[in-house]
Amino acid sequence: MPAPAVSISHLTFQYSSAPAPSLRDINLTLVPGEIALLIGPTGAGKSTLYLALIGLIPHLIRGTMAGRVSVAGMDTSEHSIAEMAQKVGIVFQDPETQLFALTVEDELAFGPENLGLPKDEIVRRIRAAATIIQLTDLLEREPARLSGGQQQTVAIGSVWSMLPEVIILDEPTSNLDPQSSQRVLALIQTLSREHGKTILIAEHNLDEVAGLVDRVFVMQQGQIVLNGTPQEIFGRPAQLHALGLAAPAATELAYALQTQGLDFGGALPLTLEQGLAAFRRLRRGTP
Repeated sequence: MPAPAVSISHLTFQYSSAPAPSLRDINLTLVPGEIALLIGPTGAGKSTLYLALIGLIPHLIRGTMAGRVSVAGMDTSEHSIAEMAQKVGIVFQDPETQLFALTVEDELAFGPENLGLPKDEIVRRIRAAATIIQLTDLLEREPARLSGGQQQTVAIGSVWSMLPEVIILDEPTSNLDPQSSQRVLALIQTLSREHGKTILIAEHNLDEVAGLVDRVFVMQQGQIVLNGTPQEIFGRPAQLHALGLAAPAATELAYALQTQGLDFGGALPLTLEQGLAAFRRLRRGTP
């Protein structure tokens, strides 16, 4: 079995000005190439967990930390933020907050340049990122003048050019139209399946990602209260309802019909496509 890409053991963190911990005894493991989804209400601790993964906790943000966080075999307490940036990158909900260069090419070059890499290596990374993230036609464009979907892909490309093993995506489709959302999600799948990147996504739009991820973590009041496959977590809507959360729309509809006596003959659908297929089978009388 491969070594974990992310290993968190008994992580607890309390901000210096806070009356109670924001993270409580977090235990989490991700394997290389895995796509994981992190969900929970506002204030559950998701953002604080990101800060711990990229090393801002404990190096920059004041507070009390217990436990261990390891990314790509590097303990975040023992390595600087700059060192961790070569192993884990984050793409924020609003890509404009992290795009500031005059061209897309400069944006892709910024991280490698700050690592002090040789010019030929910087050029190699720009070309690779432009090819993999499909940015070749945008290299001379100004990021501020791109569409929301294009800006999101540029932000992903700027992180990829650092060659991290783990990429964190905070609400990657929240500001995008459906077509742009599908493109970004397809890119995420490519980075994981074809390039071995480990992806951690926080996303409220479950309909978009339920069929994409390998595992789901549910946070509540600073703790991980549920952990399982998408079918284990979303296929039992009642347990999410008890936490004030909901499953994907297709699952919720199927669950509502199931409670009225409709037999789906197995697992509830997670995506619209699965839901339509299930209803076609029911119409044919073959659950």
